[in-house]
Amino acid sequence: SHQAKLTLGASDHFHLSHTDQSITGFVNELSFSDRIGNIPRKVTFADGSIFQTSENDAVDEWLKSSRHEAAKAGWVHSLETSYRWIAAALVATVLFGFVGIKYGVPWASHKIAYQLPISANVLISEGALKTMDQLMLKPSKLSELKKAEIQARFETLVNSVEQEGFEYKLHFRDMDGVPNAFALPSGTVVVTDRLVRMIKEPKELDAILLHEIGHVTKRHGMRQVIQSSALTMAIVMWTGDTSAIDEWATAIPVFLLQSSYSRGFETESDVYAFESMIKLGIDPIHFGNALEGITLSFKSDSDSELNERIEKVEKGLEYFSSHPRTDDRAKLSQEYSERFQKR
Repeated sequence: SHQAKLTLGASDHFHLSHTDQSITGFVNELSFSDRIGNIPRKVTFADGSIFQTSENDAVDEWLKSSRHEAAKAGWVHSLETSYRWIAAALVATVLFGFVGIKYGVPWASHKIAYQLPISANVLISEGALKTMDQLMLKPSKLSELKKAEIQARFETLVNSVEQEGFEYKLHFRDMDGVPNAFALPSGTVVVTDRLVRMIKEPKELDAILLHEIGHVTKRHGMRQVIQSSALTMAIVMWTGDTSAIDEWATAIPVFLLQSSYSRGFETESDVYAFESMIKLGIDPIHFGNALEGITLSFKSDSDSELNERIEKVEKGLEYFSSHPRTDDRAKLSQEYSERFQKR
């Protein structure tokens, strides 16, 4: 490197002098680096040599009065050094992030979930059920006669709705005494022994099964997974790096174990169940009765061991979830029942 002096005049020429040499040329041959704070500016010549200077203000002043293309970048530095614009950019970023998360991600997850092939749902659900069987589910102790009776009713329900390519399967499991029912994205529906024993009226169990079918039909499980994996999905789509999918797929079973549906998803699935019940000639009040019966049975349960697992139950049992509250869902069931009675 050499000490040098660069002169930028009012004309279209520059003059560079260093040691015993001097160079003259056209300024449009020069390339100016953008200004970043007080970092020394670089001026690159046509032959690749570089002139570096800390006289940023002098360079900026010359660029403003010139017709050089680098003058257009000056407004960026003005924005970066303006507290008003920085504050505005921060507010805009927060608003954009909020809108994107609240509206953009759910919209995108809906589109993606309906575009994914059923085989993707099956692959994810098989891994999830396998993980659940290892961590929290046990073989059912229900009699084969009872299983066959419920299976027959389940098949009748499935045949009465639009299957949309899903292959619905009913599985019975014991969940350490926890009453529960849940659906996986593939159409696999799991019912626990305790729930079956709690419900005495078959139509009430039909209502719960239709609710779970609603989750499958509306792609709630897959949409929930996609929403919670939005960052990974964005990286895959933007970069084309499919290696991230392996890690994402590995984490999905764990996510399905820990997740609960949103208020909107639960209500949407409830409405699906009510409308399906009306078509089948079943009073939707049975769904509300099932919820109230399960709640009362659970609260009055004298099993001390079950009460010790209350925290686990509240996390695992979607019917006690606050999204939405049980009494609100029972009220909606009553409204649809009144509509059913007026047919």
